[in-house]
Amino acid sequence: MKIKLFFGVFLNKVNAQDLTCLTLLKYLDENVFEIRSLSIHNGDLPLVSKKNLKCFHCFRPFKISGIIGYTWGIITSDVIYLPRAELWKYNHWLLKILKKPSMKTVENLIDDISIRTALARFKGIKNIIKAYSQHTKVYAISPHVKSFNYEKHGLTTESDILYLPCDNGIFEDKRIRTTLENIIFISLDMERKGIGDIFKLAEVFPNLTFHVVGRCSEILLNRMSNY
Repeated sequence: MKIKLFFGVFLNKVNAQDLTCLTLLKYLDENVFEIRSLSIHNGDLPLVSKKNLKCFHCFRPFKISGIIGYTWGIITSDVIYLPRAELWKYNHWLLKILKKPSMKTVENLIDDISIRTALARFKGIKNIIKAYSQHTKVYAISPHVKSFNYEKHGLTTESDILYLPCDNGIFEDKRIRTTLENIIFISLDMERKGIGDIFKLAEVFPNLTFHVVGRCSEILLNRMSNY
């Protein structure tokens, strides 16, 4: 009998958690796992087709279809993976009622910046920690994430680190390059992801072209215009 695994993500969205599950879906053994997941009406990618995948499409309005989709996924699956924070209170309630095992990954530092970003959804740091701790298993994606969040907030995670998968096969380039001309930096949170290092590199290596893609403040945008 196959293990029914629910990925609480949208497989047609370009988002870190969604792309992680898309990679897992590609490499999990089809003879062992039967995957359930979601897609959404405003997706960015075409939906993949696999014989071991069943997907619920979340239509407008999401407040209705999201509840239907997550309910279907949780009820019909053996193990639940919820990396996203959508409907977290409802999902925790349903998991508790049904006594389903679940897991979550901690993928960021819970610092002042991330807390401000999350306040609209969680209404406070206590709810942020609660959203993680109510799962059967909670994994940090790096030793630094694990130690920082434990020291700052007492968030306990499993001793094993669950590194995020990356399908680097799509980036394979067999051409042999003898010179470096272009570097790309992609981020939706440039300040915390090290855009300052890119500025320093641009000053040290004026012959290189740095392509910056993502979201930033007006201050950063003005600074980039000087290069």
